[in-house]
Amino acid sequence: MRALITISVLMVLFSMNAQEGEMKLIYGRVFDKHSGVGIDSVQIITNDSSYSTTTSLHGSFELNLPRRTKSLYFRKDRYKSVRIRLSPFAVGLNVSMKEYDYVNKTYGPPSRKFMVGWLPFKLAWGAIGVKFEAFLFKKHSIGVYFDWYFAGRQFFGGEQYTGYKIMPCYRYYIKRNAHVGFFAQASGIVGRFDFVKLNYFNHRQYPYEISKTYILKSYGFGLGGGVSVVMNPSKRKHIILDIYIGYQNFQEDWPKKATKEGIGTTFSHNVTWWYLGGPGSEIDIKLAIGGIF
Repeated sequence: MRALITISVLMVLFSMNAQEGEMKLIYGRVFDKHSGVGIDSVQIITNDSSYSTTTSLHGSFELNLPRRTKSLYFRKDRYKSVRIRLSPFAVGLNVSMKEYDYVNKTYGPPSRKFMVGWLPFKLAWGAIGVKFEAFLFKKHSIGVYFDWYFAGRQFFGGEQYTGYKIMPCYRYYIKRNAHVGFFAQASGIVGRFDFVKLNYFNHRQYPYEISKTYILKSYGFGLGGGVSVVMNPSKRKHIILDIYIGYQNFQEDWPKKATKEGIGTTFSHNVTWWYLGGPGSEIDIKLAIGGIF
């Protein structure tokens, strides 16, 4: 009887050692679900905590496990824990983890939902341009561009004017995270311009040029897209570079012909400048730099 008990114990111990001896190497990478960046110091453990490891600086890991292991648990502060079921043949794993407060951090710190920017290149046309944007949801925002032409002029000509242009807009962000956002934009446009010098030309006889005054009131629309990039995504400083490229329909309505008192000659105005680089430019490019708060 004693011999039978001894044999039974030895068989159980041999079976356990054999099972423990059936090990396999599990390796892989743990990364942020939305940014794709590897997550360091993630704790990886088995159900009974007998085997464990942590991820490297770039999120990679290796772990020797018994083949009978059914699950692995991935845990880190600020991230939702993940359980991965292991098949008998599982070797390489790519595991994504999601931050609890991702929705609030998609574009900077949780409380920062407003962007204010300045359009520096507007100065070349004698204008001050600013942009304001308010984020309604993760991928939706409304905003407005405002251009004040304090000394408006034709860049390669002599037109002179003052006035303003207002462009309310709606944006849908196709992709948006804490570092970059790609968007589509639809806009309305209204504006008023007071021309102190609207030039008309006649190349056949003297005088070759006359100037008229005119008040232009116009409206239109714009469609386009672009990208917003957070230049320094830290907790305290958020400088944003915002680039928009699109099409706009913003028509002029001044008379194309004019005459001067006492002269029967007809003078003509060339409107090309308005649609190529002027306030009504059909190709609309806006570069804004500012901050989010």
